[in-house]
Amino acid sequence: MGREQKTVPKMDWDEYWWTQFCSFHRLEPAEPEPFTVEQVIAFSRSLLDAGKVAWQRHQAVWAIDRKARRLLGLKAPRLSEVRVKLLELSKRERNAAAETNSPAEVDETRIDPSEPQVIQEIRKTCRRLHYSRRTEEAYCGWAKRFADRFQLGSQEDWQILSAASVTEFLTELAVNGQVAASTQNQALNGLLFTFKHVLRRDLGFIDAVRAKPPERIPVVLGRDEVRRLLGQVAGRDLLIAQLLYGAGLRIMEALRLRIKDVDFAQGQLIVRDGKGMKDRVTCLPEVAIAALESQVAWRRQVHEQDVLEGRGSVWLPSALAKKYPGAPTEFAWQYLFASHKFSRDPRSQLVGRHHLSDGVFAGALKRAVQRAGIDKKVTAHTLRHSFATHLLEDGADIRTVQELLGHADVSTTMIYTHVLQRNRLAVRSPADRLLG
Repeated sequence: MGREQKTVPKMDWDEYWWTQFCSFHRLEPAEPEPFTVEQVIAFSRSLLDAGKVAWQRHQAVWAIDRKARRLLGLKAPRLSEVRVKLLELSKRERNAAAETNSPAEVDETRIDPSEPQVIQEIRKTCRRLHYSRRTEEAYCGWAKRFADRFQLGSQEDWQILSAASVTEFLTELAVNGQVAASTQNQALNGLLFTFKHVLRRDLGFIDAVRAKPPERIPVVLGRDEVRRLLGQVAGRDLLIAQLLYGAGLRIMEALRLRIKDVDFAQGQLIVRDGKGMKDRVTCLPEVAIAALESQVAWRRQVHEQDVLEGRGSVWLPSALAKKYPGAPTEFAWQYLFASHKFSRDPRSQLVGRHHLSDGVFAGALKRAVQRAGIDKKVTAHTLRHSFATHLLEDGADIRTVQELLGHADVSTTMIYTHVLQRNRLAVRSPADRLLG
């Protein structure tokens, strides 16, 4: 049986801000006393000290005005002048955000006509094939390093090179650069992509010295370690951690969740465009449902305010915005974990909220690991490793775990059986026999 869909109640912002205002000045919300403009300004300044931006402070003042006059019939002072000033400040902050919050993002992703022609073509091809922005930047970066190594300028310079040049470049990375095997493979993929899709050339076999891939067993937390770790995070960061461990999500899969991807009725999460551009369904941990409902309610209120201010648009993949013009402002398409800052989409140039940066959660996780006293190298992916290992320990079928993790090949999932074998070794150390 699926879990019944719950209707998330809309936040009563008038009641919320009125209660906060009364608490700040030690007034009785139900039987308030007359207040002054100076008291409202003092409350607004306290919100500024707490990190609230101008539009949030304007929302608070407006809510106090409405609550006092229309609902309580209180003879409150006129707050129109305060509201006008906050609206002007809000517009200034909005313009500053559009100009300063994401200049690097705009410069890095817009196709720059001053870049070499090959690099421009790589960008166009990546976008035509719907490759991620990170893949685009990685491929362009390796093409630039390759061009610098062989002093390539025009597209004609690239045409005279052969597989031997690529072999030489990759061998230097392994021998002189001592790069990891994954880095060398990324360079190879980027160069093969450039020659095949941009230059329309098949290089054939690449006989390069390869960096040896390490055979590492993933770091996995014990159940008590997971409990201690989750006890050191709170709020939004706790919810993200619960989804990583409770649903086996990759960090970017969690941060890219949209409102419509959370299915409370069926008790599942839908991962869109995961690794390999694949969709999959995974479990929705029950312990996270209450926090998820609160997060959805908060996002609804923030989105409604954004729409009122003309900034409620979000980026949509695969030209969906052209097919469904109204979709970018629909609540269902908004990111669940949205950034608190606005940014300008580098392609559509629309100002809106992108999803939270993975660096923000990484910092919170690092601090939580230290407070929990865990002496392991823990990353967001460690929680995904722990999810898979603990499922197998509980007797889950390897194919089921493979589907939940989104692995294309079961051999990738089999690495977690090595962790189980390591934990279940029945060999007794000779030191225990001799000295125990």
